[in-house]
Amino acid sequence: MADSSSLIRETYPLIPPFSYALVATDPETKQTKYTVVEVPLSTKEKDTLDMIKNILEEELDVDFSVLQTPEIARDYLRGKVIGVAKNYGLKLDEKTFDKINYHITRDFVGYGAIDAMLKDHNVEDISCDGVGIPIYIWHRKFESIQTNIKFDEEEELDAFIIKLAQRAGRHISVARPLLDAALPDGSRLQLTYGREVTQRGSTFTIRKFRSDPLTITDMV
Repeated sequence: MADSSSLIRETYPLIPPFSYALVATDPETKQTKYTVVEVPLSTKEKDTLDMIKNILEEELDVDFSVLQTPEIARDYLRGKVIGVAKNYGLKLDEKTFDKINYHITRDFVGYGAIDAMLKDHNVEDISCDGVGIPIYIWHRKFESIQTNIKFDEEEELDAFIIKLAQRAGRHISVARPLLDAALPDGSRLQLTYGREVTQRGSTFTIRKFRSDPLTITDMV
């Protein structure tokens, strides 16, 4: 068993109060893992979330990327969520509404399962090497770390790859399965689509744009 003094356990907020990062070393395996911890939903809240998402997917015909700022997109979507709740007689207290709105904003305006990691200024690269394989990140402090996020279904990962390409204003398909592009914030994007390029399915790497320069502390 590892010496307790050598075990890493560090937490910090990502999208407070809804998500935070937990970087911890398993005392048995000595492996350090990056876990995205999100506010839990009850079974009823999950059902309500699924219902609202299905309604929005059927009714919305908006490309959020063309809205002027992320703030405008979030406010627009929040108004739509409020409208669905009223129209369908959903009685949501403030806490439940905020949790549901967080997940809907994450999936419609943000980047789904990796949205919180993209907002972590400590994360420089995010890499997915295929279906069922844990996503790895490059962390400023802890370097290469496995995360708790992965895509278990091939269709889910393929759809996410298409979404990333669309966010970059580009197109990817079986006919054109390779793409290098840039996300709206300047982050570099490398995508492969399907199993024509890799046997493990679609892949992606995001090299985040650094809005803050390296410091001496970062380089030590």
